[in-house]
Amino acid sequence: YDRGNYRNSIKIFKQILTQLKKLEKKTESDSSNLYGIFYPVMLSNIGLVYNAWGKFDKALHYHKKSLKISQGSNGEDAIIADLINIGNIYLEWQKNEIAKNYYNEALEIAIKLGDQRSEANLLINIGLIDTEKRNYDKALGNFRNALGISVQFKDKQSISQALHNIALTYYHLEELDSALIYSEKSFEIADKPIKV
Repeated sequence: YDRGNYRNSIKIFKQILTQLKKLEKKTESDSSNLYGIFYPVMLSNIGLVYNAWGKFDKALHYHKKSLKISQGSNGEDAIIADLINIGNIYLEWQKNEIAKNYYNEALEIAIKLGDQRSEANLLINIGLIDTEKRNYDKALGNFRNALGISVQFKDKQSISQALHNIALTYYHLEELDSALIYSEKSFEIADKPIKV
């Protein structure tokens, strides 16, 4: 679907869903849960295609279906992804508080699982919503927390993104010297490899 062939991608994913439905009956009798694992992934994939296509109502429908199945099968990684995808749709619709609720729910699970990458990215998303609401102190706290986490697992992109958002927040606070310092750090990180 990344080539823009949305209809064909959805057709293929729906064919896979049909095959997975057949597997559902087979896996009920054995210990594997192929249906519970792969069916929500395909639903989520369809949601991502609709999202890329700009058909957000349909994307939301498929992500919510995926979330419901993932919650029933204890697929917490999939639950995080579904909650983020749903939050992103509400963010696209400029329903920021609803998006923030989904991000916070995903954040709780990410913290519980020790999923630092998701935790850092979610803190950045939440911080961006706080910035838009002009709640700059809260935004800075979220960006700083994301930065600290990102440094721990040496994710150059997340580090740079957190620094960039700290710079923008200082800019909004009209603390231009601080904004410039963090902006320069962000560009420096983006251009250089992380030292291990």
